[in-house]
Amino acid sequence: MESWRSGGIEHPGEFRMRKRSFFAVVILMLCSPVFSLDVHDLDIKTRLGEKFEFRGIKHGVIFYLEKAGFRIVETGEDYCVWLEDMTEDRMDEGSYLVRFSIRITEPSLFLRKAPLAEREVEFRYVYHPAILDSDVGFRDFIREKIRNINDKDAIRAMIIGEYAAAQIKILLDTLDSNMTRQGASGNLFS
Repeated sequence: MESWRSGGIEHPGEFRMRKRSFFAVVILMLCSPVFSLDVHDLDIKTRLGEKFEFRGIKHGVIFYLEKAGFRIVETGEDYCVWLEDMTEDRMDEGSYLVRFSIRITEPSLFLRKAPLAEREVEFRYVYHPAILDSDVGFRDFIREKIRNINDKDAIRAMIIGEYAAAQIKILLDTLDSNMTRQGASGNLFS
């Protein structure tokens, strides 16, 4: 029988129990999606004809997804995130209505595959010059990525990028939850 000493007192058998409990907890953590430390690798994509329209916004999405702990990659991604069908209408002085689609697909080099999850996004934002100074990290990031970006486009990228990143996170959480349920029921590959 194994034993261990603590404060000069011998504790027979407790070492084996603690060792077994520790390994059981480690195994449960590794197998459980609740404790999963997996971070998704994402590739943010736009259609060729929309690259200019989404240029700043794509950088905004990347900034806020990385801030949330996602890795943004060009190859080897878990999912592709497609930003598509952007429209932006001026409502009144400094107020804009934005609409676009977010589609999450399996990895793909150029072509968009069938969506695993998707959302049509529509929201209104108000342009105010001081907004850019509220997140100095973003301001520096966007000016490094697009050197000649004006403040209005940088603010647009910040607001729309942050909102889109939040929507992408919701879609990925839902997708992960569905995959976990399918895996638990044995239907992961059906």
